Amino acid sequence: MVNVVANKSLTGYTYLRIGGAAEWFAEPNNIDELHDLIKWAHEKKLSVRIIGAGSNILIADGGVGGLVISLKIACSNIQVSGTHITTGSGVMLPALAKKAANSGLSGAEFCIGIPGTVGGALQSNSGTAAHSDMSTIVSQVTVLKNGQLENYYHDDIVWGYRQTSLKSSGDIVIEARFNLVGKSSDAIDSNMRALLASRKATQPTAEPNAGSIFKNPVGDYAGRLIEAAGCKGLVTKNASVSKLHANFITHNGNAGSDEIVYLITEMQQKVQSSFGIRLSPEIEWWGSEAPPSCFDK
Repeated sequence: MVNVVANKSLTGYTYLRIGGAAEWFAEPNNIDELHDLIKWAHEKKLSVRIIGAGSNILIADGGVGGLVISLKIACSNIQVSGTHITTGSGVMLPALAKKAANSGLSGAEFCIGIPGTVGGALQSNSGTAAHSDMSTIVSQVTVLKNGQLENYYHDDIVWGYRQTSLKSSGDIVIEARFNLVGKSSDAIDSNMRALLASRKATQPTAEPNAGSIFKNPVGDYAGRLIEAAGCKGLVTKNASVSKLHANFITHNGNAGSDEIVYLITEMQQKVQSSFGIRLSPEIEWWGSEAPPSCFDK
Protein backbone atom coordinates (compact mmCIF):
# COMPACT_ATOMS: atom_id res chain seq x y z
CA MET A 1 0.00 0.00 0.00
CA VAL A 2 1.07 3.59 -0.67
CA ASN A 3 2.90 5.35 2.14
CA VAL A 4 0.59 7.21 4.55
CA VAL A 5 2.24 10.13 6.36
CA ALA A 6 1.15 11.31 9.80
CA ASN A 7 0.86 15.01 10.71
CA LYS A 8 1.64 16.26 7.22
CA SER A 9 1.69 20.06 6.92
CA LEU A 10 -0.83 21.26 4.33
CA THR A 11 0.46 24.83 4.10
CA GLY A 12 2.26 24.13 0.83
CA TYR A 13 -0.81 22.48 -0.66
CA THR A 14 -2.92 25.66 -0.67
CA TYR A 15 -2.71 28.89 -2.65
CA LEU A 16 -3.36 30.84 0.54
CA ARG A 17 -0.29 29.19 2.15
CA ILE A 18 -2.08 28.95 5.49
CA GLY A 19 -3.09 25.98 7.62
CA GLY A 20 -2.01 23.23 9.95
CA ALA A 21 -1.36 19.55 9.40
CA ALA A 22 -3.46 16.66 8.16
CA GLU A 23 -3.80 13.83 10.69
CA TRP A 24 -2.91 11.51 7.81
CA PHE A 25 -1.84 12.30 4.24
CA ALA A 26 -1.23 10.20 1.13
CA GLU A 27 -0.55 10.68 -2.56
CA PRO A 28 -1.41 7.48 -4.47
CA ASN A 29 0.28 6.69 -7.77
CA ASN A 30 -2.75 5.08 -9.39
CA ILE A 31 -6.41 4.17 -8.88
CA ASP A 32 -5.59 0.79 -7.30
CA GLU A 33 -3.63 2.56 -4.58
CA LEU A 34 -6.52 5.00 -4.14
CA HIS A 35 -8.85 2.02 -3.61
CA ASP A 36 -6.48 0.68 -0.95
CA LEU A 37 -6.34 4.05 0.80
CA ILE A 38 -10.11 4.40 0.93
CA LYS A 39 -10.41 0.87 2.33
CA TRP A 40 -7.74 1.62 4.95
CA ALA A 41 -9.48 4.84 5.99
CA HIS A 42 -12.84 3.07 6.34
CA GLU A 43 -11.27 0.34 8.45
CA LYS A 44 -9.77 3.01 10.70
CA LYS A 45 -13.08 4.94 10.70
CA LEU A 46 -11.34 8.01 9.31
CA SER A 47 -12.96 10.74 7.26
CA VAL A 48 -11.53 11.24 3.77
CA ARG A 49 -10.87 14.56 2.05
CA ILE A 50 -9.48 15.09 -1.43
CA ILE A 51 -7.19 18.08 -1.89
CA GLY A 52 -6.60 19.51 -5.34
CA ALA A 53 -4.75 22.77 -5.92
CA GLY A 54 -6.06 24.14 -2.63
CA SER A 55 -7.09 27.36 -4.35
CA ASN A 56 -10.41 27.81 -2.57
CA ILE A 57 -9.91 26.43 0.93
CA LEU A 58 -8.94 27.89 4.29
CA ILE A 59 -7.32 25.30 6.54
CA ALA A 60 -7.38 25.89 10.28
CA ASP A 61 -4.03 26.44 11.98
CA GLY A 62 -4.96 23.49 14.20
CA GLY A 63 -5.09 21.22 11.19
CA VAL A 64 -7.67 18.72 10.01
CA GLY A 65 -8.50 15.19 11.16
CA GLY A 66 -8.82 12.09 9.05
CA LEU A 67 -7.07 11.20 5.80
CA VAL A 68 -6.27 13.85 3.19
CA ILE A 69 -5.51 12.50 -0.29
CA SER A 70 -3.86 14.28 -3.21
CA LEU A 71 -4.68 12.90 -6.68
CA LYS A 72 -1.99 14.96 -8.39
CA ILE A 73 -0.16 11.82 -9.55
CA ALA A 74 -2.91 9.20 -9.79
CA CYS A 75 -5.21 11.39 -11.90
CA SER A 76 -2.78 13.33 -14.08
CA ASN A 77 -3.68 11.88 -17.49
CA ILE A 78 -4.68 14.14 -20.40
CA GLN A 79 -5.63 12.80 -23.83
CA VAL A 80 -7.03 14.31 -27.03
CA SER A 81 -9.36 12.45 -29.40
CA GLY A 82 -10.87 14.50 -32.19
CA THR A 83 -12.74 17.39 -30.57
CA HIS A 84 -12.76 15.69 -27.17
CA ILE A 85 -10.24 15.98 -24.34
CA THR A 86 -10.22 13.57 -21.40
CA THR A 87 -8.31 14.58 -18.29
CA GLY A 88 -7.71 13.22 -14.83
CA SER A 89 -9.16 15.15 -11.91
CA GLY A 90 -5.67 16.16 -10.75
CA VAL A 91 -4.93 18.12 -13.94
CA MET A 92 -4.70 21.89 -13.46
CA LEU A 93 -7.23 23.97 -15.40
CA PRO A 94 -4.57 26.11 -17.13
CA ALA A 95 -2.97 22.86 -18.39
CA LEU A 96 -6.35 21.84 -19.86
CA ALA A 97 -6.67 25.24 -21.55
CA LYS A 98 -3.16 25.05 -23.03
CA LYS A 99 -3.63 21.46 -24.24
CA ALA A 100 -6.86 22.46 -25.95
CA ALA A 101 -5.24 25.51 -27.56
CA ASN A 102 -2.28 23.48 -28.83
CA SER A 103 -4.77 21.01 -30.31
CA GLY A 104 -6.78 23.74 -32.06
CA LEU A 105 -9.77 23.21 -29.78
CA SER A 106 -11.86 26.05 -28.35
CA GLY A 107 -14.20 26.21 -25.38
CA ALA A 108 -11.78 25.81 -22.50
CA GLU A 109 -10.10 29.22 -22.82
CA PHE A 110 -11.74 30.46 -19.61
CA CYS A 111 -9.77 27.82 -17.68
CA ILE A 112 -6.45 29.57 -18.36
CA GLY A 113 -6.78 31.94 -15.40
CA ILE A 114 -8.34 29.63 -12.83
CA PRO A 115 -5.77 28.17 -10.39
CA GLY A 116 -7.60 24.95 -9.62
CA THR A 117 -7.78 21.32 -10.68
CA VAL A 118 -10.37 19.67 -12.90
CA GLY A 119 -11.71 17.74 -9.91
CA GLY A 120 -12.27 20.82 -7.79
CA ALA A 121 -13.72 22.74 -10.73
CA LEU A 122 -16.27 20.00 -11.39
CA GLN A 123 -17.53 20.18 -7.83
CA SER A 124 -17.89 23.96 -7.81
CA ASN A 125 -18.71 24.52 -11.50
CA SER A 126 -15.78 26.90 -11.75
CA GLY A 127 -15.85 29.58 -14.39
CA THR A 128 -15.49 33.23 -15.21
CA ALA A 129 -19.03 34.04 -16.35
CA ALA A 130 -22.47 32.49 -16.80
CA HIS A 131 -21.61 31.06 -20.22
CA SER A 132 -17.99 30.21 -19.40
CA ASP A 133 -18.01 27.52 -16.75
CA MET A 134 -17.53 23.78 -16.52
CA SER A 135 -21.16 23.01 -17.33
CA THR A 136 -20.64 24.36 -20.85
CA ILE A 137 -17.92 21.89 -21.85
CA VAL A 138 -18.30 18.71 -19.74
CA SER A 139 -19.88 15.68 -21.38
CA GLN A 140 -18.97 12.90 -18.93
CA VAL A 141 -17.47 12.52 -15.46
CA THR A 142 -16.04 9.33 -13.96
CA VAL A 143 -16.22 9.01 -10.19
CA LEU A 144 -15.27 6.51 -7.52
CA LYS A 145 -18.56 5.68 -5.80
CA ASN A 146 -18.77 3.09 -3.04
CA GLY A 147 -15.55 1.49 -4.23
CA GLN A 148 -16.66 1.27 -7.87
CA LEU A 149 -16.00 3.45 -10.91
CA GLU A 150 -19.19 4.99 -12.27
CA ASN A 151 -19.88 7.37 -15.15
CA TYR A 152 -22.13 10.40 -14.97
CA TYR A 153 -23.19 12.12 -18.16
CA HIS A 154 -23.74 15.87 -18.35
CA ASP A 155 -27.46 15.72 -17.62
CA ASP A 156 -26.95 13.36 -14.67
CA ILE A 157 -25.25 16.23 -12.85
CA VAL A 158 -27.11 19.18 -11.35
CA TRP A 159 -25.19 22.31 -12.38
CA GLY A 160 -25.57 25.49 -10.35
CA TYR A 161 -23.73 28.71 -9.66
CA ARG A 162 -20.44 27.68 -8.01
CA GLN A 163 -21.87 24.31 -7.04
CA THR A 164 -22.86 20.96 -8.54
CA SER A 165 -24.46 17.78 -7.27
CA LEU A 166 -20.98 16.19 -7.26
CA LYS A 167 -19.96 18.34 -4.29
CA SER A 168 -22.43 16.83 -1.83
CA SER A 169 -22.42 13.31 -3.28
CA GLY A 170 -19.38 11.99 -1.44
CA ASP A 171 -18.09 10.62 -4.74
CA ILE A 172 -14.43 11.08 -5.68
CA VAL A 173 -13.98 12.59 -9.13
CA ILE A 174 -11.47 10.57 -11.16
CA GLU A 175 -11.61 12.04 -14.66
CA ALA A 176 -13.76 14.05 -17.06
CA ARG A 177 -14.41 14.28 -20.76
CA PHE A 178 -14.81 17.68 -22.42
CA ASN A 179 -16.55 18.49 -25.71
CA LEU A 180 -14.79 21.31 -27.54
CA VAL A 181 -14.88 22.81 -31.05
CA GLY A 182 -12.20 23.28 -33.67
CA LYS A 183 -10.74 26.77 -34.04
CA SER A 184 -7.52 28.50 -35.03
CA SER A 185 -4.83 28.10 -32.39
CA ASP A 186 -3.80 31.73 -32.95
CA ALA A 187 -7.34 32.94 -32.22
CA ILE A 188 -7.52 30.78 -29.09
CA ASP A 189 -4.12 32.03 -27.88
CA SER A 190 -5.18 35.63 -28.44
CA ASN A 191 -8.32 35.10 -26.37
CA MET A 192 -6.36 33.47 -23.54
CA ARG A 193 -3.78 36.27 -23.48
CA ALA A 194 -6.59 38.80 -23.13
CA LEU A 195 -8.14 36.80 -20.28
CA LEU A 196 -4.81 36.59 -18.44
CA ALA A 197 -4.14 40.31 -18.90
CA SER A 198 -7.56 41.14 -17.48
CA ARG A 199 -7.01 38.85 -14.52
CA LYS A 200 -3.60 40.35 -13.77
CA ALA A 201 -5.01 43.88 -13.95
CA THR A 202 -7.98 43.24 -11.65
CA GLN A 203 -6.86 40.54 -9.19
CA PRO A 204 -3.93 40.29 -6.72
CA THR A 205 -2.38 37.28 -8.42
CA ALA A 206 1.16 37.98 -7.12
CA GLU A 207 0.23 37.55 -3.44
CA PRO A 208 -1.00 34.50 -1.49
CA ASN A 209 -4.79 34.39 -1.80
CA ALA A 210 -7.69 31.95 -2.00
CA GLY A 211 -9.44 33.45 -5.00
CA SER A 212 -12.87 34.97 -4.55
CA ILE A 213 -13.88 34.86 -0.89
CA PHE A 214 -17.64 35.19 -1.48
CA LYS A 215 -20.07 34.09 -4.15
CA ASN A 216 -21.82 36.82 -6.10
CA PRO A 217 -25.39 37.35 -4.84
CA VAL A 218 -28.14 37.23 -7.46
CA GLY A 219 -28.05 40.33 -9.63
CA ASP A 220 -24.97 41.87 -8.03
CA TYR A 221 -21.26 41.41 -7.37
CA ALA A 222 -19.72 40.57 -4.01
CA GLY A 223 -16.69 42.74 -4.74
CA ARG A 224 -18.86 45.80 -5.41
CA LEU A 225 -20.85 45.30 -2.21
CA ILE A 226 -17.73 44.76 -0.10
CA GLU A 227 -16.09 47.89 -1.48
CA ALA A 228 -19.28 49.95 -1.09
CA ALA A 229 -19.53 48.79 2.54
CA GLY A 230 -16.12 50.31 3.21
CA CYS A 231 -14.11 47.10 3.53
CA LYS A 232 -11.46 47.71 0.89
CA GLY A 233 -8.12 47.89 2.64
CA LEU A 234 -9.44 46.44 5.92
CA VAL A 235 -6.39 44.96 7.66
CA THR A 236 -5.10 42.76 10.47
CA LYS A 237 -1.45 42.45 11.49
CA ASN A 238 -0.57 40.24 8.52
CA ALA A 239 -3.59 40.14 6.19
CA SER A 240 -5.82 42.59 4.34
CA VAL A 241 -8.78 42.94 2.02
CA SER A 242 -7.18 43.59 -1.35
CA LYS A 243 -7.21 47.18 -2.59
CA LEU A 244 -7.16 45.82 -6.14
CA HIS A 245 -10.25 43.61 -5.78
CA ALA A 246 -12.36 43.77 -2.61
CA ASN A 247 -13.48 40.13 -2.88
CA PHE A 248 -9.90 38.93 -2.31
CA ILE A 249 -7.91 38.62 0.91
CA THR A 250 -4.11 38.62 0.75
CA HIS A 251 -1.39 38.37 3.39
CA ASN A 252 2.33 38.88 3.88
CA GLY A 253 3.15 35.22 4.42
CA ASN A 254 2.76 35.27 8.21
CA ALA A 255 -1.01 35.32 8.66
CA GLY A 256 -2.87 32.64 10.56
CA SER A 257 -6.31 31.25 9.80
CA ASP A 258 -7.80 33.35 12.62
CA GLU A 259 -6.82 36.56 10.83
CA ILE A 260 -8.50 35.40 7.62
CA VAL A 261 -11.63 34.39 9.54
CA TYR A 262 -11.69 37.82 11.22
CA LEU A 263 -11.59 39.60 7.84
CA ILE A 264 -14.23 37.32 6.31
CA THR A 265 -16.50 37.97 9.29
CA GLU A 266 -15.99 41.74 9.08
CA MET A 267 -16.69 41.80 5.34
CA GLN A 268 -19.81 39.70 5.78
CA GLN A 269 -21.16 41.75 8.68
CA LYS A 270 -20.48 45.13 7.07
CA VAL A 271 -22.26 44.13 3.86
CA GLN A 272 -25.17 42.73 5.89
CA SER A 273 -25.40 45.97 7.86
CA SER A 274 -25.15 48.21 4.79
CA PHE A 275 -27.29 46.32 2.29
CA GLY A 276 -29.20 43.61 4.16
CA ILE A 277 -27.42 40.94 2.12
CA ARG A 278 -25.59 38.04 3.75
CA LEU A 279 -22.73 37.03 1.51
CA SER A 280 -22.09 33.29 1.21
CA PRO A 281 -18.43 32.15 1.23
CA GLU A 282 -17.12 30.61 -1.95
CA ILE A 283 -14.09 29.24 -0.12
CA GLU A 284 -14.35 26.18 2.12
CA TRP A 285 -13.31 25.78 5.74
CA TRP A 286 -11.21 22.75 6.64
CA GLY A 287 -10.66 22.11 10.31
CA SER A 288 -11.12 19.58 13.10
CA GLU A 289 -13.31 21.99 15.02
CA ALA A 290 -16.69 23.37 13.95
CA PRO A 291 -16.58 25.96 11.15
CA PRO A 292 -16.59 29.62 12.20
CA SER A 293 -20.05 31.20 12.04
CA CYS A 294 -19.13 33.18 8.92
CA PHE A 295 -19.08 29.86 7.05
CA ASP A 296 -22.62 28.93 8.10
CA LYS A 297 -24.83 28.17 5.13
